[in-house]
Amino acid sequence: MDQKISVIIPTADRPESLPYALASLRAQNAKDIQVVVVNDGGADVSGVLAPFRDDLGVELVTYPENLGPSAARNAGLDAADGDFVMFLDDDDVILPGHFDAVLKVINDGEADVVYTTMKVSTTRHEPTHDGYRDALAAFDYDFDHDFLLMANYIPPAGLTMRRPGVDGPRFDRDIRLAEDWDLWLRMVADGYRFHHADIESVVYHRLPRHNHKADPAASESRAIHAFHKGYSYLCDRFAVAPDSAAARGRTLVQRAYELAFVQLDQHGRLVSPYWWENMLRVVHGDYTGKLAETDVEAALLTAVAG
Repeated sequence: MDQKISVIIPTADRPESLPYALASLRAQNAKDIQVVVVNDGGADVSGVLAPFRDDLGVELVTYPENLGPSAARNAGLDAADGDFVMFLDDDDVILPGHFDAVLKVINDGEADVVYTTMKVSTTRHEPTHDGYRDALAAFDYDFDHDFLLMANYIPPAGLTMRRPGVDGPRFDRDIRLAEDWDLWLRMVADGYRFHHADIESVVYHRLPRHNHKADPAASESRAIHAFHKGYSYLCDRFAVAPDSAAARGRTLVQRAYELAFVQLDQHGRLVSPYWWENMLRVVHGDYTGKLAETDVEAALLTAVAG
């Protein structure tokens, strides 16, 4: 029996990247796809969607003003009518075979929520495996609740689950940064089973955002300070025991933020575009004992500086 997939794509003023996301969906084996594009207060995207309407069941939800990623994704969930829902940001893509891999895991009854390994890239290519052959493999961790309590290692791009009902989980509209981490932790607490499918099937773009600014380091610093504020807020919301492994991991994440601010604010140098992915490697290495405690500080510095 054919199974319908609803893909939720929030977008706001990035019409140059949206066609790549849509093209990556058109390249999948699955044919019964509903694409819910939520224009969150951005410029009109009707012209961008037009070439894809014959191949994808595209529906457009438009807000006159920006309400944030939580409200946009919730609107997509409300409009979805597929058996499954998948999240995809407008500047990311999925690679061929993604749907086959995640739906097999869910249909086998192994999980309620499936995420895959990502390729992280600072350059945009056509959404093929060859195009992103040299991109950084990241976010490839098997699910571990204690590790998730330390930091978010499951970006929403490509994450797939059975479509939640009207009373199912939703993003917190009051949270604009780290809203995905908040939802995953609440879903785990409610008994949802998360599973990592070991396939590199999603490309997460870290395209240069601030290099064109008059003061790139200052612009980057403001962005990372905002994420730090969101991270600290959720650490307070999901408190952990002071002597727990999760508390140790959070201390290391906070230290990485401190090192980033030193580099940005005191030395005026940009941090590595992969600093978050690199930092997660260090925290996970410390957590699993693969990295000696005496080497952690130097490893964090290298992760941030690149």
